[in-house]
Amino acid sequence: MTDLDFQALAGPINGSITTNLADFFNGGGASTSLQQAFPSSPEEGIRLNTYGGYVADDWRVNRHLTVSLNLRLESYASPTCDSNCFSRLSSAFTGTADPAAASTPYNQFIVSGQHNAYSNTQAVVWEPRVGIAWKPLHSDNTVIRAGAGIFADELPGALAEDAAFNAPGLNAFTIGNGTMAPGAAGSLFATAAQANQALLTQFHTGGSFNSISQTVPGFSPPNFFSFPNAFDQPTYYKWNFEVEQALSAKMALTVNYSGMHGIHVPVADGGLNAYCPASVCPSGFAGLPSTVPNAALGTVTQYLSAGTANYNGVSVSLQRRMSAGVSFNLNYTWSHAFDDVSNGGVANLPFGILVTDPSVSLLQNPFNVRGNYGPSDYDVRNYVSASLVFNDMFRHAGFKWGPNRVFGGWTLSSNWFFRTGLPFSIVDTSAEAPLLGLNFDGPIFATPVAKVPGSCGSSAVNTPCLSASQFAPAANGMPTGFGTMGRNSVYGPDFFDVDLALTKDVAITEHVTFSFGAQAYNLFNHSNFDQPVNDISNPQFGSSIATVGPPTSLLGSFVGAGSSPRFLELKGVVRF
Repeated sequence: MTDLDFQALAGPINGSITTNLADFFNGGGASTSLQQAFPSSPEEGIRLNTYGGYVADDWRVNRHLTVSLNLRLESYASPTCDSNCFSRLSSAFTGTADPAAASTPYNQFIVSGQHNAYSNTQAVVWEPRVGIAWKPLHSDNTVIRAGAGIFADELPGALAEDAAFNAPGLNAFTIGNGTMAPGAAGSLFATAAQANQALLTQFHTGGSFNSISQTVPGFSPPNFFSFPNAFDQPTYYKWNFEVEQALSAKMALTVNYSGMHGIHVPVADGGLNAYCPASVCPSGFAGLPSTVPNAALGTVTQYLSAGTANYNGVSVSLQRRMSAGVSFNLNYTWSHAFDDVSNGGVANLPFGILVTDPSVSLLQNPFNVRGNYGPSDYDVRNYVSASLVFNDMFRHAGFKWGPNRVFGGWTLSSNWFFRTGLPFSIVDTSAEAPLLGLNFDGPIFATPVAKVPGSCGSSAVNTPCLSASQFAPAANGMPTGFGTMGRNSVYGPDFFDVDLALTKDVAITEHVTFSFGAQAYNLFNHSNFDQPVNDISNPQFGSSIATVGPPTSLLGSFVGAGSSPRFLELKGVVRF
């Protein structure tokens, strides 16, 4: 159970303006829109109810073959609200034109005061799994392992929050083409406040868009989060095959192939109620109507259980257990991951707050889920890691001279990381801006007209690796259609990092040891750059303007900012 903080999480309570430089100087205009939410309560208690059971059995067929049979049952019940704070549409939103929507009372198609976030979820998810371990030879030097199974995830808790962020419990509005100044008469802020008060007053008395508009001229319809009639849990089919070969008593080589196919991944569709009239799109917008499909609603974010994901990867690992003071682990992985949306369908910031190019978490074309299918945000094609520990290094290296208190007890350790770049999408935000006030929430990809490189290296920090001339001209407020550049189709710079530590143990007494030494994070002070700016309407398009943090540092798992400095640490530890 958790308390949902409406005022902190329910979007821009004080209002968020999207505009361009020209509109900013003019105090507003066609490319200016306001997003503002009005919660009816500061917080609500939401329960996430999950139950699971597991049965497993290992069957030793003979001394060479063992079969593992497993069955997991999980129940991911719909999240509940203690005060019945959820609202949803009476049926999933499809974007079909509804000429009568404007005159239909809101309380006829918005079901409010609901205890459950979703109308229907799977009662039980069955997850059978099987694995085998086989020693094909008479020795234990070779082991073959294989397995397959079904794995399910709970629907992200953030989606339950969205179910609580619906009218009339929370009224959210996106209002376009107006004056920005909060205190000015007829401003976007004034229109939003009037719309909120009118909707609260008339919702329970059968008010419709038309009737409220008569009371509040310029009334803006509320935004809404909608969910499938049957919301299935994300389900993943996984399989793997591995061969482990002992090379000596202390060393082993392992080769592993693993694969995955995911279904029912939640995908957010933010454009089903979008439109583009001739005043904004004089030549029309291919893929969107010129009139709003449902005039009673603003931006509708319809979640779909329609996302898919696929992964294939091969890993090779060489391991040496501690022997003669030396142990090491060397790993290489080639992999390829695809999906319609990454991060489980929720807009996360997986690589830090200062990431240059945010994840594309919404569909571009609201009527084509597969149009977003492309490399995953974390599609790392090649990955190499290595670790080394050299214990009592001088003595094990054959240095026998000098007192042990001086030359004994020294340990050298190091970690090495390398991966190829992460993918990013090339977009045109000048085409997105005018659509924000027209019920569209999603990216507009760029359209290439020349050959586009498949990757951008670290040299993009000095020379742009991409040029706007390689793409159709930016829309500059007059969009004509969806872009043709695939999602996550260009890869950013590689990542490289080395850590090194040198420590010495000194025995003070039989039970007390003092350790001292130095540790260097990012030993070579190597700068790792983020993906370049991905917006063709941005003057910095194609340039890397930020660095990224290493996976380890003196400050923990991440530095806490988009940086990759070298840290030197001197430390002393007393163990007893």
